[in-house]
Amino acid sequence: MKKDPGSVTNGGSDAGTIDHVFFARFADLIGVDVTKINHIPHANTGEVGISVLSHQVLVGSGTPGDFLGQVLAGKLKYIAIASEERVPGIDAPTFREQGVDLVMPVTRGYLAHPGITPEQKKDLQDMFAKLRINFPPA
Repeated sequence: MKKDPGSVTNGGSDAGTIDHVFFARFADLIGVDVTKINHIPHANTGEVGISVLSHQVLVGSGTPGDFLGQVLAGKLKYIAIASEERVPGIDAPTFREQGVDLVMPVTRGYLAHPGITPEQKKDLQDMFAKLRINFPPA
C-alpha cells in the first residue's frame, strides 16, 4: 500500500462513513497520502463480503460480526481488528499488535417511531438489555 496506495482496494460503506474514515486513518498512520486511497463504497456489508469473495476488492471493512459467518465457513479471514484488545471469539490480532496504533469505536443505534407508547418503549429497552454480545464495551 505504501508503494501504490490505489492498488489496495477497500470495500466498505459509503464515502464519508466510518469505513471510509477508518481506511483513511489507517493509511495516514502508515504514512500513505489519504488522497490516494481507493475506497469502494457499498450499500451494505453483505455487498462488501461478496466483493471480497469475488476479488472485486482486496480488503473489506466492517464490524467483526458482519463477516463472522464467512470467516467460520473458511471463506474470509480477519486480518486485524481496531479494538483496544483482542475480542473473545474473534481470531484476529489488533492493529496495535501489528504496530499500527489504530483503535476505532463502532457505535450503532436503534430507532423507533416517536409515537410509540411508553409500554412499547419499555418492552424494547427490556429486550435490548437481554441481548448481550461478548464484545468489549465501546
